[in-house]
Amino acid sequence: MLGYIERVSKKVTQLNNERMEKSRLMMPKSAQQILDLIPLFLHYNDSFMPCYVSDCVPSGVWKFQANAEQLKYIERFIQFDIESDLSADDKELTPSIIGIYSMGSTGSMGQSLTSDLDIWVCVDNSMTELEINLLNDKCNLISKWASALNIEVTFFIIKQNRFRKLSSESVDGENCGSSQHFLLLDEFYRSSICLAGKKILWHVIPPDMESCYDEYIEKLQEKKIISLKDWIDFGPLNKISPSEYFGANLWHLYKSIDSPYKSVLKAILLETYSWEYPHTELLSSKLKKMIHSKQDIDYKFDAYYLMLSKATTYLKVKNDSFRLDLIRRCFYLKTHEKLSQINSIQSVAWRKAILKKLSYRWDWKSDLIQELDSRKSWKIENVKKMHDMLLQSLMTSYRELMKFARKNNINSVISPEDISVLSRKLYASFEVLPGKVSLLNPQITSDLAEENLLFISSKSHMKGWHLYKSSLKPNELIGKLSLESNSYLSKLLAWSYFNGLLINETNIFLRDVYHDLNQIKLLQAINDLKNTFELDFEKTSLESLRGPCEIKELMIMINFEEDPTSKLDTKLIDTNFTNENFLSYGEHKISLVGSIDLIYKNSWNEIRTLNFTGYNSILLALKTLLGKMHNEASHPRQIDVYCYSQNLTSHLRNYVFQLVSECINMRLSTKYSSMKKQFKTLSICHKIYGLFFEAKGVTVKPLENPIDFYADISANKLKKQFDHKNILINQLNAPNVVHSFASEGLVQCFFEDCDIGFNIYILDENNKVEAYYQNTGNKNELINGMNKFYASEKNVHYETTINFNLPQFYNIIQNTEGELHIVPFKSSNSN
Repeated sequence: MLGYIERVSKKVTQLNNERMEKSRLMMPKSAQQILDLIPLFLHYNDSFMPCYVSDCVPSGVWKFQANAEQLKYIERFIQFDIESDLSADDKELTPSIIGIYSMGSTGSMGQSLTSDLDIWVCVDNSMTELEINLLNDKCNLISKWASALNIEVTFFIIKQNRFRKLSSESVDGENCGSSQHFLLLDEFYRSSICLAGKKILWHVIPPDMESCYDEYIEKLQEKKIISLKDWIDFGPLNKISPSEYFGANLWHLYKSIDSPYKSVLKAILLETYSWEYPHTELLSSKLKKMIHSKQDIDYKFDAYYLMLSKATTYLKVKNDSFRLDLIRRCFYLKTHEKLSQINSIQSVAWRKAILKKLSYRWDWKSDLIQELDSRKSWKIENVKKMHDMLLQSLMTSYRELMKFARKNNINSVISPEDISVLSRKLYASFEVLPGKVSLLNPQITSDLAEENLLFISSKSHMKGWHLYKSSLKPNELIGKLSLESNSYLSKLLAWSYFNGLLINETNIFLRDVYHDLNQIKLLQAINDLKNTFELDFEKTSLESLRGPCEIKELMIMINFEEDPTSKLDTKLIDTNFTNENFLSYGEHKISLVGSIDLIYKNSWNEIRTLNFTGYNSILLALKTLLGKMHNEASHPRQIDVYCYSQNLTSHLRNYVFQLVSECINMRLSTKYSSMKKQFKTLSICHKIYGLFFEAKGVTVKPLENPIDFYADISANKLKKQFDHKNILINQLNAPNVVHSFASEGLVQCFFEDCDIGFNIYILDENNKVEAYYQNTGNKNELINGMNKFYASEKNVHYETTINFNLPQFYNIIQNTEGELHIVPFKSSNSN
């Protein structure tokens, strides 16, 4: 038995060394240096070393000895005999860190020059929370140091008992939180590279001993074949609860925004795992069998190839040729190799040789290889095709896992607060909605700029606006399909701008005979769009995703497509009038606002567009815009109003700007605690309209005469007074603080603890409220049930769409002064 363990241990060491060597071959010099110095920085904690925090930071790595390169680095900071002095220190050093590992794509075929490093810093179970926080501070400093060298390093401090305790953290930018647990350990076991410290015990335990893992280890200790103090033991991994699949798939969809090719492979892997259930063979188990066999180490031990191989077997059985072709493309693109080029900066000989063998096996033709190799120069047609293929594949995986969950009556183990963050991010990125600008994945290619763009209006069977890569030359349009179409032009402008097709050097062409548009107006609108919105988006903060979305930047376009002022007799225009005249102008009382276009970016980094035409366009625009603002929201940080009228341009712009600003101030200052009714009247053409601002929203009512107007106000005042005096009537409504969070398009659920259980208030997509009083039971179970219903039942009949707009959950709390506040829901058993 001892000989067996020693033989397997040597093979694990050989695999580790080969992965380490391969990782260095695929790294720039700066990344190689970082990989060398991470153990050094964590082992020694002294003020003469970079990334020093304080003397209290846990330091020391189990049996660490600085190599020649590391010692050479230290010489830059100290002047004494290094080797003798550090050796003396080591004798007194009690190591706090038992192992340092990289995991993920490092050392695999999926690694590239720009790959980041995911580092596990493994610590003993006895490390206190204070010590972990201090160590985390030091890791953050190392990350900043690496960032200065253009390498992204993310550290994860892992206690040895983490996977035995089923503990997890909340979702953050890189942490999967509660969305996956043993699946994370599965990936670690199959992809890890030991940088320093102890070996992983799991690797040397025979595969057929997985079901009696702990008992087998006890026997090894009794026979003194192993000593646990020499190993890291995260525990067995013979099976994964199927309830993890849903949360893990959400996480990979989330990650697909930044890493689309890798996420497609991982999503199909999860789908494969669920298909094999309950006899799932994890990739880590497959790798372990190969390690314990007599098979020599080759490319089949590669962590990325293992994913491809398993997904290939599954898709062949399913006869899914579309996704089989896609995962091969994703695998190839993830490697960044270019088989059509003899010399390439990122080319690595061993990887290129394997890809040549695979591409021959896949019967890939040279034209396909050249197309994939030219991805950096792909333009919109190729990018849209790849974007749609990736999205279709991800959605298929998601649907298959939802069917699996329904079939097996499985609830997700993902915490409500994490599912809220993940689903909102997915909703913002993937949900296709009217007026929303779909942003193509920038990871496919970074340059979509076009030399020529043509905007054409039509009233045929393809009614609306159409965008082409073309000039006005007729021969250029023959046989061409439009890139994008929409019923209004501002949506196409936003789509082409935010996806990078429209740049300063792009030649713009217009063909329109149905609207009040010309080339000058179009070019001005494009310039205004560029002045309002920056293309460099900051990443959506988790704080933003935990609350309702808020409008942050707003562009208002007056009379862009329809301009009533163009029909005015310039000789008879009267510029000496009050604001009311703009919407009820002249003898015939016409509105001088014929169309309103809104383009805005919200706090979830969505780009939305809206278009309103007709005499009451301003009224419709105001009602819709204000309905998208809950009155606890912050004011938009930027509101730009542009007017494209032929006449009275500056007058109309100033009027609309003042009107919009006033209405937004009234909407956002209508506090839920205020009993005062606010209103605004507008005279449009021959009618008077009232905008009534309340905590739960803005309503519009036509008012035939002043008597109706004051009657409406009086009735509302009376109702307020009545409600104030009658507690029973108040009990039939949600607290006003709930209405203050009303946000159209979302289902929101608010929990309020009471003497007997808790009350639940639910606002639907249209802000209609339902109340359920004195509920008892477990809130987490209730939330899981709601999420499961909302994610699956609403989409059971749909094959091409997915609803990521899962309900959002909040707690209603009371501060020391008795005021009610809304906070994101946090489960009582979350860590």
